[in-house]
Amino acid sequence: MIVINEVNIYEISYKKFKNLVDKWSNHEKIGRLLFLSKNKNKYFALDNEADECFVEEFNSRDKALCWLVRKEYDSSEIENLQDIEVRNLLSEEQYKIVLNYKEVSYGL
Repeated sequence: MIVINEVNIYEISYKKFKNLVDKWSNHEKIGRLLFLSKNKNKYFALDNEADECFVEEFNSRDKALCWLVRKEYDSSEIENLQDIEVRNLLSEEQYKIVLNYKEVSYGL
């Protein structure tokens, strides 16, 4: 029997998203998680699973999600895919959008 792990993606406000990026820039710890946000007509994805804070901007929500769950593609490859191709790639993945992210304090 194959066990498929479901990936959690935390959808947060752009203000919280920027706060996470700022914390990382200031050498503060942030959750080793995946984040998604929207500002105006752009979608922002943050991958901190490896504690390296990769941030990318996309023109669609599906492309941002695809980049977060399909590690074998870089952001430019995702951006160049047709919408139907992105949806097909997403349909092969097990992920869940989580709306209730609470920041954790990483004390010294």
